[in-house]
Amino acid sequence: MTSKFGLILLIILGYLGNYFKLPLFFGVDFLFGSIAVFIIVELYGAIWGTIAALIVSSHTYFLWHHPYAIITFTLEAMFVGIMLKRRRLQNIVLLNGIYWLVMGMPLAVLLYGLVLNVGTTQTVLIMMKQSINGFLNALIANLIVSYLPIRQLLKLSQSYKRISFQQTIFNLLIAFILLPALILTIFNGQHILTIVEKDIQKELNAATIPLVNNLKFWYQKHLYAVEELAKIAAQVPDNEVFTFQQSTLVMKKAFSSF
Repeated sequence: MTSKFGLILLIILGYLGNYFKLPLFFGVDFLFGSIAVFIIVELYGAIWGTIAALIVSSHTYFLWHHPYAIITFTLEAMFVGIMLKRRRLQNIVLLNGIYWLVMGMPLAVLLYGLVLNVGTTQTVLIMMKQSINGFLNALIANLIVSYLPIRQLLKLSQSYKRISFQQTIFNLLIAFILLPALILTIFNGQHILTIVEKDIQKELNAATIPLVNNLKFWYQKHLYAVEELAKIAAQVPDNEVFTFQQSTLVMKKAFSSF
């Protein structure tokens, strides 16, 4: 019962991890949902991991308005789960890296570059972002499963496996490289985004000044004409009111803005 509750809780946390995204720059978001997915792959196997990836990644449709990220992330969990089950390589970080090199990056180029017809620069940016995002999430999930008593909490202690010294060193080295790089990327991206937004605001302000002046001139010119027309109307004799009204209607048809 505890293990089933833990599975449901991890799926919910994974979906929330994608919902509460971390904006980097220019519409590029860092997602945390696959951390829970990789934990499920590690603890519950490939089938539940694939199902969890499908549910968790479904939120990307609402973020980016296309289903292709769902395909990429679901295949990611499936690949890692199947390879992990064969027990040839028991490191989800390395397996995730193999996936992105062999399948994930080419698939991203195919889906975004050819199907969605995204530009080359944007396609490369998306490909690199998704691969780094998945690799870092796999690392975090591996650290959680390896060094926190999550198996005991979920009553899965019988499936516990010993972590080798080499794998510990590998995890720490990757963490020391990727985590500072991610933090620097976030701060630099936010700084660049702030500068770009300020420049755009300056350009908009400079562009609106002549527009506002032209609009004021247009308004004053037409207002003056209406005021003069009102003065003339006040002086028109009663027997010529109808003629004046017809002339006004003709003027209105000729100048609709008037």
